[in-house]
Amino acid sequence: MGLAATHPAILGVVGWVDLRADDIDIQLHRQSNPSLVGYRYVVQDESDPDFLLGHRFIRGVRAVVERGLAYDVLVNHEQLASIPQFLDQAGSGRWILDHAAKPAIKIGGWQPWAAHIADIARYPNIWCKISGLVTEADHQRWDSSDFERYLDHVMAHFGPDRLIWGSDWPVCLLAASYRLVHDLIADYVARHCPGSEEAIFGKNAVTAYALDIGPR
Repeated sequence: MGLAATHPAILGVVGWVDLRADDIDIQLHRQSNPSLVGYRYVVQDESDPDFLLGHRFIRGVRAVVERGLAYDVLVNHEQLASIPQFLDQAGSGRWILDHAAKPAIKIGGWQPWAAHIADIARYPNIWCKISGLVTEADHQRWDSSDFERYLDHVMAHFGPDRLIWGSDWPVCLLAASYRLVHDLIADYVARHCPGSEEAIFGKNAVTAYALDIGPR
């Protein structure tokens, strides 16, 4: 929050809080800040594939979206099956699916990831962040062609108006530089949906996170 207050280039911050906390409403009130645009919980690190459906967790997420904040759904491909039920229970909010739900690119994994992505994309208020893909591939020997069909799939189902580029920096450095990560998606967009660069690299995030882009 401190950096956002002093660096105008930072338009919003996605924060963290234990969404299962008994005093979640109090904690969210304490953290309230004009720069705070949403929350994210690292569900991908939880062993329970249905972690999203826990009563206390759902209650916490509802408290977030009731404040008009976005929620980043950070899961791996093995946790995707519970997302439709999660969205049905968590209320009307703005949702961002991080890292395209981390498909198993290194081993060429496809189903059931692809089917779940198609199901989730039917919800009109969820965006898909195309980030964190290089770290799901072979860190040392990945090639841009490794990502093509995964990008084709999210493009086909979410469309260019619900895709958001993200660098996943500094985690991306395990497999690629910031520039390589940017250029990977920039090249794909230029080839498959020219004219959508401004949306995917900025405007869609403004909508999903309800960012204030007026004078600061």
